[in-house]
Amino acid sequence: NIVKRKELMKRLARIAGDRREALTLSEGGSHTRVHIGRTVTYVPRRSEINELTAKTIIKQVGGRV
Repeated sequence: NIVKRKELMKRLARIAGDRREALTLSEGGSHTRVHIGRTVTYVPRRSEINELTAKTIIKQVGGRV
């Protein structure tokens, strides 16, 4: 299964908002670095992301899958 990158980024923004922490994005070569508070994770810069990868990214920032 796949997840749209746009939807994953919205989910990360919602997690940051719920935690009342800033969401900061830094663009790299093929990934976007996402900071939520002190937590850092990387999101591939592709329009479609594997569902398992998306779930792992959400877990890394402390969200519920």
